[in-house]
Amino acid sequence: ATRALARPASSTLALLGSGHQALWHVRALREVLRLRRLQVWNHHPVGVRNLIAKLGPLDGIEVVVARTAQEAVDGADVVCTVSAAHEPILHGAWLVPGQHVNLVGASVASAREADDEVVRRSRFFVDARVSAAVQAGEWLHAIAADVVCVDHLQGEIGEVLLGDIHGRLHKDDITVYKSLGHVAQDLATADAVLRLARASGRHPELPW
Repeated sequence: ATRALARPASSTLALLGSGHQALWHVRALREVLRLRRLQVWNHHPVGVRNLIAKLGPLDGIEVVVARTAQEAVDGADVVCTVSAAHEPILHGAWLVPGQHVNLVGASVASAREADDEVVRRSRFFVDARVSAAVQAGEWLHAIAADVVCVDHLQGEIGEVLLGDIHGRLHKDDITVYKSLGHVAQDLATADAVLRLARASGRHPELPW
């Protein structure tokens, strides 16, 4: 989603949250972005310190510990919310043209990491419409509050990757990807890993 929706020259990543998801987002996003700066915030500073220790040396990447969530978002090209928050920690008033946001942590209708303004200001994408219709707290709250209508949802990230719909239309677009997790993505990833393992010839395959 980041590769498809963020601006190609994106180099500054903001993380709101510092747990397991944050660790793997840094590792994954280094593969698709030329990261030069990492801005991290968490309610509990010890969580940020633990994350930095687990990441180890990040050659060429400046790591900044933000005092507030807004400070972390300031100047970021890509913002990832990877928290256990049930109420918004990301506010649309903080966003500036061109930013991309991944909403990752909340996965039930009663929880949301971003407020209605984040939804309203963005080109909003999901992993699957059917899941979003019952689980995407940010999306459902914005509809219930009459901030957006159902047509505000641009589509699924798979449609963007296939070229069936447009992702970012303009460099100043604010794009949002709401990730809930989907079995189709898990299966596709597992298939890719299996193919690579077989092709390497370095891993024994055990009969089931």
